[in-house]
Amino acid sequence: MDIYILENNVHDKVFLQAIFSSMIENDSVIFFDDVGSLLDCIKGVDTLDAVIFDISTDGTGLELIKDLHRISSADYCPVVIYTHHNHQTTIDAAFDLGVHSYIIKQLNPTSNIEAITRAIDAIRNSSLGRWG
Repeated sequence: MDIYILENNVHDKVFLQAIFSSMIENDSVIFFDDVGSLLDCIKGVDTLDAVIFDISTDGTGLELIKDLHRISSADYCPVVIYTHHNHQTTIDAAFDLGVHSYIIKQLNPTSNIEAITRAIDAIRNSSLGRWG
């Protein structure tokens, strides 16, 4: 499974690296610091297993979901939002754009680990084969 993670916050990046280093089976986890690098990497990619990012990254989170649809040649890509944003209109808009999971960051690291693990496990067991 290839997991693309866009995270420009150093603390969150270290936290996510720790989570994925402990749960990786045969996974490839690729971190990006900016939207442009992520989009350049996925252009023409036939299969996107998972993309994880914070909706507030560069202030363009919802636009990034649209860009993933537009740029990728993959039929389906589960998107996991991992963010502090808990406004219902943003959550609804993200799900309307086909987001697989929307995880609101908690102060308790264990809760975050459990939520991310559940999201990745659900993606592993999913057979949707199309965008949202």
